[in-house]
Amino acid sequence: MKLDLEAARALLDALGAPEKKLRILHVAGTNGKGSTAAIAEAILREAGWRTGLYTSPHLIDFAERIRVDGRTIGRRALLDLTGRVIAAMPEVASRVGRGVTFFEATTAMAFLHFAERGVEAAVIETGMGGRYDATNVATPLVCAITPISLEHQRYLGRTLAAIAGEKAAIVKRGVPVVSAAQAPAARRVIQRRAREQGACLSFLGRDFHALAQPEERFDYVGLRAKLPGLRCGLLGPHQQENAAVALAACERLSGRGLAVGERDMRRGVTAARLAGRLERVLPATARRGAVVLDGAHNPAGARALARALPRVFSYRRLVLVCGAMSDKDLPKLLGPLAREVRRTRGIALATAAAFDRSASGTEIARALRKLGARARTIPSVAGAVDAALRESTGEDLVLVSGSFYVVGEARAHLSRGAGRAPVLPGAV
Repeated sequence: MKLDLEAARALLDALGAPEKKLRILHVAGTNGKGSTAAIAEAILREAGWRTGLYTSPHLIDFAERIRVDGRTIGRRALLDLTGRVIAAMPEVASRVGRGVTFFEATTAMAFLHFAERGVEAAVIETGMGGRYDATNVATPLVCAITPISLEHQRYLGRTLAAIAGEKAAIVKRGVPVVSAAQAPAARRVIQRRAREQGACLSFLGRDFHALAQPEERFDYVGLRAKLPGLRCGLLGPHQQENAAVALAACERLSGRGLAVGERDMRRGVTAARLAGRLERVLPATARRGAVVLDGAHNPAGARALARALPRVFSYRRLVLVCGAMSDKDLPKLLGPLAREVRRTRGIALATAAAFDRSASGTEIARALRKLGARARTIPSVAGAVDAALRESTGEDLVLVSGSFYVVGEARAHLSRGAGRAPVLPGAV
């Protein structure tokens, strides 16, 4: 990981500066940025624009990261792009004195693919941070910032204000920005950055609103649009706020050449899908509970997930399959779900993804027990999922969470067991 933009700029220059041919919505934040990006892309696609969506990480297959009109990139295109990026690397090394990181390479591939496929509206999610994120080489039409909380403190700073400064650095001169509601420290930083850049800033809760209604619906009271009775295709009350940020971003895009109508907004919010976010992959049966996947991997995400579970699903016990990365604050990450396991007299099955940064199942189980949850260790994710299915009944809920790596392994295992292809359908 290199905290600068020199190599990313040099690589894109060597490839013909494809990012300069794109009209971009740039999305940063800690939680919800993938969901916000997916909802915005669905709205733009409903409006008839040819869309590109670049997100990370992938759950099962790298192709999930790069999509045109909702369809994942095909193998042939992926191999071609990889070869062209590799061919440009010597020129980059001679210019900047270092090689290219994985994320810099994949970002260049996405920009190049979108430009060559005639994408008219590209929704680009940052990887980590913003200031030195490879995606920040482009100048977007609109920026969106989702809720900011403490994360990646080794790289982004120890305080919320420092992290917000890195995220808010995506805001460019004169480029409108929409933001979720933020903690005061983050809000002040975003306001200062927008003022310095002469950027029009709109906040959820001040300039546009998501008003919760019964039966998981909400009213959007926007910058101009008013859309009552919306239902988001992504589950959970927190997704209503992400949808509102996406809607406000699309309103701003509509004023900058990417026209979007209220009917497109309504349909896009309903149609939006994103794997691994309160995703129900198996329905409940008489012999086992429903299976839900959610990649919540930081304390704020875990709190939102724990609040959403009893509101979205009806269940007797929570059977939790849980793993996490070794650099996480385990008590803060696991606490919200451990409380739900304890409240429902459920059980947690601690495991580890096949990834070198994973905390061991033993560490996870120890942390869960200290938090008062009944827990046992099962080494592999596949084994833990199978054990959870055996443990549950039709009245229970099986939840896989704590890490996108764990969720990805679980999704692949369940897809194989159901006889389905593990990647999302379609390729271009």
